[in-house]
Amino acid sequence: MTVRFAGTLSEDQFIDFHELCTPAATGNVAKFYSWILIGVGLCSMILLWDIAIEILPPVLIIAGILFWVQWQTRRNIALSWKGSKFLRAHTRREASRSSLVWKNQYLSACYPWNLFFSYKNSSKLAAIFSTKNSAIIIPRAFFSSHDEWGECIDLVAENVTVR
Repeated sequence: MTVRFAGTLSEDQFIDFHELCTPAATGNVAKFYSWILIGVGLCSMILLWDIAIEILPPVLIIAGILFWVQWQTRRNIALSWKGSKFLRAHTRREASRSSLVWKNQYLSACYPWNLFFSYKNSSKLAAIFSTKNSAIIIPRAFFSSHDEWGECIDLVAENVTVR
């Protein structure tokens, strides 16, 4: 069985990849707690004005820092994507029982499945890791049908043994 697919990785797909790789607790901390802190600050302002004058500045500073961390993370991901011609190049790929073939204007490579040690997938994309910090990103949008996407995920699951 061989599955052929091609496409160009978009910035949104690269962001989805980072969200897939970020532990859920870490990714949601800045989003969740910043809104909680703002809510606490507003409630204390409304209900307890005397206490709010003391509590509000630190609460708003912490919420601002959490919002800044979230914004900076998103910005760094976007800059990484924009700064890499390799990520933005149109790529043709082929997955078979023996290997994963990758071809674009910068690289032509054949990766045997035993090179990979782990994979993660979601409904939008799959990431196959060759090291802890290096992955091949396979977006769902690169496939012409849901069946081809399913076959590719089956090939990955069958050939990449999670160590």
